[in-house]
Amino acid sequence: MKQIFKWFLFECVRLIAFLYIIGMMPSFGAGFLMPLLAAMAYLFLVWRNTRKVFGELNAGARSIKSKDGIDRKWEFNCPNFQLIIDYEAESIRLKARKATWAEMVTGKDGGKWKTQRVDFTFPLESFTMSQYEVVATGFIPNSATGTAWVDGHAVPVTVQTGGGITTTTNTGRHRVTFRSAILKKSVSPSTDRMAESVRRGADGNFWHSSYVTKNVVKEVRVEIKAEIPGGVFKKFLSAWGGNVAPRLDQIVKQDDEALLADYRKLAESEYMKTEGQQRKVFEDAKAKANATWNGLSASAGIKGDFSAWNYDPSTGEIHWLAAVDKSGRGLFVANGEQWHGSMANAKSLVLDVPPANKNAPTNLQLEIEVHDPDYERTNLKRRRFKIMTGRPREEIVEWSDRINILAEQTGLAAQLKGAT
Repeated sequence: MKQIFKWFLFECVRLIAFLYIIGMMPSFGAGFLMPLLAAMAYLFLVWRNTRKVFGELNAGARSIKSKDGIDRKWEFNCPNFQLIIDYEAESIRLKARKATWAEMVTGKDGGKWKTQRVDFTFPLESFTMSQYEVVATGFIPNSATGTAWVDGHAVPVTVQTGGGITTTTNTGRHRVTFRSAILKKSVSPSTDRMAESVRRGADGNFWHSSYVTKNVVKEVRVEIKAEIPGGVFKKFLSAWGGNVAPRLDQIVKQDDEALLADYRKLAESEYMKTEGQQRKVFEDAKAKANATWNGLSASAGIKGDFSAWNYDPSTGEIHWLAAVDKSGRGLFVANGEQWHGSMANAKSLVLDVPPANKNAPTNLQLEIEVHDPDYERTNLKRRRFKIMTGRPREEIVEWSDRINILAEQTGLAAQLKGAT
């Protein structure tokens, strides 16, 4: 401000000297009015230009820190607008001598735009900024050159032929629009399903799938009317991106985490109410599956030197089962069918299972063919079991090798026994 005053004072002295030199300082009277008005107009133009120049030169940001060195407030001042951020109150104040603004309500037609001096205070969480650079457009018409004869002399002429090229040129000036929204925040899933968002990991800790949702109820848009010079805008972007934007992101994240913390505490409580019931269901299902396995293996005379099975964790129903002994006997269950007997003449193949959609990965499946004369006489086809769909490749290949090796060993043992 001192620099502006010194510059203005210098211009005043220069004006007085100029008027004195050209003899325009007559005694007070009617002849004094016109020079006085001219001087006042001159001083007004000088003052306006001085404010603009020094306003652009002095544009910039400053921080106000607390006693412990943490930024408490942040300000940015320029001739076009002023921003004041209060981190403690989580609010931002926008002031501008001339701006166009409107209030937009979700689900309704666009608000009515007004152009006036503005002084708004918004919540920090929903405050955003967008900008674009102003471009100047021009038009270059298409033309053709030729020669015309005037008074017996050749004269070059240019004739427009129609059409042309539209050009754009960057002006170095920018327009800025600020937005602030009133948000309706909630956590998903809804409170009546919050227990579904909690699971207990193998380490005993909870993990959560809940998240914050935000819906815009109302939005206020403020477009700064005056174009901002490139130098001022660079200062603003540098200060905003370097200091303010990260701090705003941190505040939004902290608010969301606080909202999630309260929700997740309740979700864990709801989960633990049903966890005991769920644990009993899982334990009962596991006990039923084990009982089914024990009954099947006992009736088939299988110890199960190697075994694998899959069951429904809520009902205990076995989906598929494979068990073999080193002695050469096997037991297989799939799709409600079961078989047990000698592994002689058994075969196995590793098959690709077509994915449910084109983006899903291809799964593998183990197909086992067993020798069952009664089944073959009745159905005139080999008996096959398809199991282990979606299990790791290494496990499926290992079981395929195990079945083929047992088939070879069992068949060879049967041949040797028959030969003796």
